[in-house]
Amino acid sequence: MRWKFVAAVLVGVPFLTLAVPPAGATEPIAPASLIPALAVYVDALVRGHAAAAICARPDSKARDEGQWTAARTTLVATLWANGFPTDFVHDITAKFTMPGPAPSDCNDPELLTDFYAATQSGWLEEVHDAIHGMGLTLVDHPVSDTQWQEIRNTIAADLPRQARLLACVAASAPGLLPITVHEWDAMILDIGGKLVAAGLPRDEIASALAAAEANVLWHPAAPAEAANLRTSCAADKTWSERLYTLAETTLGYAVDKLLPPPATDDSTNN
Repeated sequence: MRWKFVAAVLVGVPFLTLAVPPAGATEPIAPASLIPALAVYVDALVRGHAAAAICARPDSKARDEGQWTAARTTLVATLWANGFPTDFVHDITAKFTMPGPAPSDCNDPELLTDFYAATQSGWLEEVHDAIHGMGLTLVDHPVSDTQWQEIRNTIAADLPRQARLLACVAASAPGLLPITVHEWDAMILDIGGKLVAAGLPRDEIASALAAAEANVLWHPAAPAEAANLRTSCAADKTWSERLYTLAETTLGYAVDKLLPPPATDDSTNN
């Protein structure tokens, strides 16, 4: 139990506010209790990266920019996937995009500690160790900006087809409408869960999927428009083919193909 007290003091959280699980049970630490410590840690990473660029040996692992990019994107994605507050993760992302302070003395012992671990194993391993130590689920294959844009484009391209399907089901086969709405929204909810687990920004996910909900895509036709809608749907086979071939469910598979492997529980990785 002593480590809990020490950790609580370091992050400024009173010990008694930490949930103590029953004997034999293991509970994850709430993200909110890790925020102060993570803010300090990221500040040290940014300082260390800036210092290493000047003070580390030219062949040092701490000067590997590819490793640095992978480390910071991995940490940010992991914070998103593990439920850290939106404002906090955006703040962390902004810290990573700003240059760190230039070192004034490369022999300063405190400065050297900021990038010492990276000289031994590289920035990515340093971040993996921190994630492992916090018991977080590691997102070891973050989604790139290009992949995320492709996912959003794929979702957006399918929405007009589903809107037409819902309108025509309502007009021509209303008995199927509740089931169709349920199946579609269940798939959208499943997609959202996978995007969160992949470490994408939750506010961007919400924005991408808000227009995909069935009750946003479809509204009951006005009485004056109902007859024309039924006539139009009777002449249009694309919506019925989509419905009866279950093509409306393929959006979930298309998104799956664009996502990297799922995040892993890092508690088994050292």
